[in-house]
Amino acid sequence: MPKHKKRSSALFLTVLTGSFLAGGFLAAGLSGCSTFRPHVAATPASSVPVLKVKPQSQMSGSTMLDLMQAESAIDHGHPDQALPLYTQEAESTRDPAVLQRAIRLAMLTHHHEVSLRLAQLWLEKEPSNIQAMSAKAASLWHLGYYDASVQELEKILHNDPHAIFAELLFSRKPRSANEIHRIESAMQQLLHDLPDNVNARYTYAFWLAHEKKTEAALQVCQSIDRIDPYFVPANLLEAQLLEVLHRDKEAMSSISHALNHSPESIEMRQNRAALAIRMGDAKQAESDYAILFKNAPDHPEIALAYALLSIQNHHLDQAHHALNALASIPGHENEAYLYLGQLEVAEGHLHAALIDFRAVNSGPNYLAAQQSIAVILEKSEHPEQAVKELDSSIQRHPEFELPLNLLKSDALNDLRQYAAAAAVLDGVLKRHPDDNDALYARAMVAVQLNDLDLFLKDIHIILKKNPHNPIALNALGYTLADRTNRLQEARSDIEEALKLSPNDPAIIDSMGWVLYRQGDKAKALENLAKAWSLDHDDEIGAHYGEVLWVTGQKADAQHIWDEALRLHPKSPYIPATLKRLGVH
Repeated sequence: MPKHKKRSSALFLTVLTGSFLAGGFLAAGLSGCSTFRPHVAATPASSVPVLKVKPQSQMSGSTMLDLMQAESAIDHGHPDQALPLYTQEAESTRDPAVLQRAIRLAMLTHHHEVSLRLAQLWLEKEPSNIQAMSAKAASLWHLGYYDASVQELEKILHNDPHAIFAELLFSRKPRSANEIHRIESAMQQLLHDLPDNVNARYTYAFWLAHEKKTEAALQVCQSIDRIDPYFVPANLLEAQLLEVLHRDKEAMSSISHALNHSPESIEMRQNRAALAIRMGDAKQAESDYAILFKNAPDHPEIALAYALLSIQNHHLDQAHHALNALASIPGHENEAYLYLGQLEVAEGHLHAALIDFRAVNSGPNYLAAQQSIAVILEKSEHPEQAVKELDSSIQRHPEFELPLNLLKSDALNDLRQYAAAAAVLDGVLKRHPDDNDALYARAMVAVQLNDLDLFLKDIHIILKKNPHNPIALNALGYTLADRTNRLQEARSDIEEALKLSPNDPAIIDSMGWVLYRQGDKAKALENLAKAWSLDHDDEIGAHYGEVLWVTGQKADAQHIWDEALRLHPKSPYIPATLKRLGVH
């Protein structure tokens, strides 16, 4: 059979199947890291947020005018134009706040010679200022003076033993093996000078991890354990390194041990939840997110993750609570109502689901909500209402005209108003002549209208652009097998589709059907049975039942048809097959 590609059905079923939990959002958003993330503290960095300057000393009128012009340039997205003004006033006033602002602009625009010069001026005025020292260290690092940069880091650690420099290590990628060697030598010198400073060791471990020297990084992390077994940044990095080495059980043990000592660590708890998901322990992940949600119910990512985990574990009351909390957070209402609607669908509360889906009124979730509304209405006692709502949506959101019109053609198809569906698609293709979805949809409508010429025209346009499109090849082969006597040509197209997508039940069904039309009922049954085992689709059931019937297996045929009708009570395929075969 051809794939009818209903745009609405997949989203409608996501909650029911749980697929969006098992392999989608959670896997992508909560799984363990693939790149190493620093535990952030006050640290020299390459990308420093731009802040409004507050001079510490009295400024002259001309200085204030320069600073105002510079701020205006920043506000208009031109920090390069602001930098000369700030640099001039920083050098002339030596005001620490102006110097700090100018350094940040210089680093933001990659003028590291300027930021180094200004940092030295700042240190002349305030020799023990940690921020000035950090700016100097960062500038030296960017310029490739690694030994000098690490010497500054050592000074900082003498003044502030808790400083962390992991962000700095992201700021400039070494360009050669020689640079890597120089950095490693500088880091080893830092450890030699400060052997008991866990931040120095963490900096070195993090750099090793970033350079994919995983085993070496893990050894340094384990040396930190012996000095301070509950140093959170190292605990996190150690767990990540163990994950990279596929030692998930050790990673879980390590992070759980650390979390028992530092239960307030949000980052560590999120990491344990991510690891639990990777290990297939959704209950542990939900337990961690329950604690996170209790402490931060207004954090959108935490609320959504807790809701999805609660759904996966069938704790639907908790999911409702978390999603309602998400709906109360400004900017996240549409996302929350989409998931609330899907949750109501899963519970069979279709009227409540419609209310939630209709509350999604803009943004990237709008189309998904409209798809779900259309499916619910198409399956209701008043399916024509789906077309009316889609017309209204097209008027309110012309930016979504193409996908909404495709949904409208689906709805008209379900109502068997094939000419109206074709007219909608004709209009779409006038505006979007190269849209494959619209071409395929019109091809499917053309089959219903017995317009084989239009079907072949649209399918061949798709295949000309991509001769290896298994969906289009299957549609072509099946239609030729079902509507013409070009059976060998049909079989060739279906065989090609099957090579490209060997486990697709729709294509396997098509192969069964063309074999049946060619008279090979034994092989036809083999393929149709396989297709039915993969997907209890009503069209597959109609085909499978027919071949069973004509081969004398009438009780089995009746059983398949009954099951298909139970699952698809409005199926057009089963009644049509029974009528054609004269089965009562």
